[in-house]
Amino acid sequence: MSYSAIQLSVATGNVMDNDSEGPDGAEVTSFTYTAEDGSSQTANAGDTVDTQYGSLTVNADGSWSFTADPSIDH
Repeated sequence: MSYSAIQLSVATGNVMDNDSEGPDGAEVTSFTYTAEDGSSQTANAGDTVDTQYGSLTVNADGSWSFTADPSIDH
């Protein structure tokens, strides 16, 4: 899944919108992202991380928010 944030400084969504929960439900426990230095990193659900282009939070319920760095040309 990819998103483009053009002329926005904050984007939101849910990574589980296109998933079907089983009888026990579903939750995000961790996520992988590209860090500011270009390396692949893993964080726990609920953590806010610094990516190459801004800060990202992915919560256990799948909701996420991304705030672009002010220096990014968007």
